[in-house]
Amino acid sequence: MKANLFLVFFITGLFLFAEDSYSSERSQNNNSSGSPSSSSSIPLNTRLLPAVYNQVQTSVATSPVNSSIMSAAAITDLYPGGYTTGAFFTTNGGLNWTGTNAIKMQNGSIISTVGDPNIIIDKNGTHIITFTAPPLSGSDFKAGVCYSTNNGAYWSSAVYVPGVGRADKITSASDNFSSSPYYGNVYLIYSDFIKMGLYISKSSNGGMTWDTVKRLSPSNLDARVGASVVIGKSGEIFVSWPYYDPVDLNSYVGFAKSTDGGNTWTANDNAFRVNTLRIAHKVYLNNVRANGLPILNMDRSGGPKDGNLYITCTEKAAAGSPALDDYDILIHTSTNQGNSWNPAVKVNQDNNASMRYQFYPAITVDSKGGIDIVYYDSRNTPTNDSFQVYLSRSVDGGNTFEDKLISDHKFYLRPIDPTLFGVPGYIGTYIGITSSGETITPVWFDNSLGKYQAWSSQINVGAEITYIPEGMYNMASNKLICRDSIKIYLRISSSPYNRIDSALSTLDSINFKANIDFKNSNPGNYYIEVSHRNSMSVWSSVPVYYSVCEKMSYDFTSACNQTYGGLSTSVNNKWCAYAGDVNSDCVIDMYDVNLVFNDISLFTSGYSNSDLNGDNVLDLVDLNIALNNSNKFIQFITP
Repeated sequence: MKANLFLVFFITGLFLFAEDSYSSERSQNNNSSGSPSSSSSIPLNTRLLPAVYNQVQTSVATSPVNSSIMSAAAITDLYPGGYTTGAFFTTNGGLNWTGTNAIKMQNGSIISTVGDPNIIIDKNGTHIITFTAPPLSGSDFKAGVCYSTNNGAYWSSAVYVPGVGRADKITSASDNFSSSPYYGNVYLIYSDFIKMGLYISKSSNGGMTWDTVKRLSPSNLDARVGASVVIGKSGEIFVSWPYYDPVDLNSYVGFAKSTDGGNTWTANDNAFRVNTLRIAHKVYLNNVRANGLPILNMDRSGGPKDGNLYITCTEKAAAGSPALDDYDILIHTSTNQGNSWNPAVKVNQDNNASMRYQFYPAITVDSKGGIDIVYYDSRNTPTNDSFQVYLSRSVDGGNTFEDKLISDHKFYLRPIDPTLFGVPGYIGTYIGITSSGETITPVWFDNSLGKYQAWSSQINVGAEITYIPEGMYNMASNKLICRDSIKIYLRISSSPYNRIDSALSTLDSINFKANIDFKNSNPGNYYIEVSHRNSMSVWSSVPVYYSVCEKMSYDFTSACNQTYGGLSTSVNNKWCAYAGDVNSDCVIDMYDVNLVFNDISLFTSGYSNSDLNGDNVLDLVDLNIALNNSNKFIQFITP
């Protein structure tokens, strides 16, 4: 039979003599010595491998085997009159990079490449570079592949893809999804100037051998230079490309899909119309030939937008277009695997009245479903001759974006001297971006130090809350007795302080941190509220700045004045949320004590709100915690 409240008061007297292991006077100071964080912080910029050679046209990939391993590639002019590929590696998530400006075989011989290196990592951790290769005979460039099974220490000799006419703009992708019937396949796609179209080849053994190429684009004759490819979780292959229609004289993005491992295709040159300043998305600035080619990616996060396809490119202002000038980054979304495409949305959020230039977009969709687009931008230079690198990120499926400056320096866009490939003004075709967990890693190139060099930075996103529920903290081990869930709310910083977003997360038992992703919040200052199943809810002492492009970190455990009203208690020099609000009525009182006592009387065990110390056993330890805090008249404190 349940104990009544009278019995609990009697028990209270018996426990008043107990040592108060959880007691601490709380401060009434609502002020924090800190100030809200700012989204203006620029991440550290790092050169991948400082060199006296140009490093241009960068690509980057994350290993599916170990997310701390990433690899990047670039065109390098290592020796006069010739070109090769630089390959760069990190094994600690981008903190440090190493590599070479010329990929080599085991015997030390440099592998000769022409251009368009694209690096990927397959399901086994094999690094694969696809590239435009020098001709075996005659003058027509081919499609070549090198692979490394030892993280780039050395590479295979060049493998030539059979059946190629004259190749340009090689790209590739690996099927790294165990749910796919084509798991482990690697695909190479290129533009053929003899066969006039886009062609594909497949390798099922990590790049060692390749099938004879097959056509994937429609039959009308056009090389369609600048394809992009992404693989779906069920093995679908999606490809996009730029297309100029000679009949209606308009520019389009073409799109193709294969659901049988690339054997058959549905393809359309006119998937949707785009408004480009010049044919084929070319950008001419400061005597430089650059690009704003359509780049394709897909949400494979398992979140609410899973399966969405996104294509981003540079477009100009036109009737019905969200672009404001000749060079804006737009994004097009398909929610039905490319059968139809939604109206474009402007990605870069500058609102300059005069023309500013944005180009070289690269896109990834991270594991949280965030759409991450990096590009060159002249918004902070009225003369439009110097550029910086910006990231735009969306967490709502591309409906809205927030911008973040990620390069800590400007660079003056100028041609390479002597010319790259003998083409005046050419400096490469694209830049790269990848992501792992809550870290986004772009890799670009700029000439801020004279030569064009490959640069990178790390952008951490989401939110990280450090929080300790008092009852579950074990002083002896300096850990929580168990991992437990908490709910975090963002509240508007002014009265009536409405909740505008929330997220559920698991509190780590060792570092006391919970990582959260908010999906419905615009950038701004918010109070943070943390709710736990049997602890007093707490608010941050001040509003904290939240941005979708920058990690928001807040530590409730570092000082008493990190909680509003000082509503925390010190245990082993860590500030903890008071335990005992079992019924979540914002006060710790005898009703909570009664609930704990009742559950003890019923020999309750397992996961329970009355289990204040998280050991799955209801006993006098839990009752003592509730009694101690009820005697302190602990109540919820808000602005």
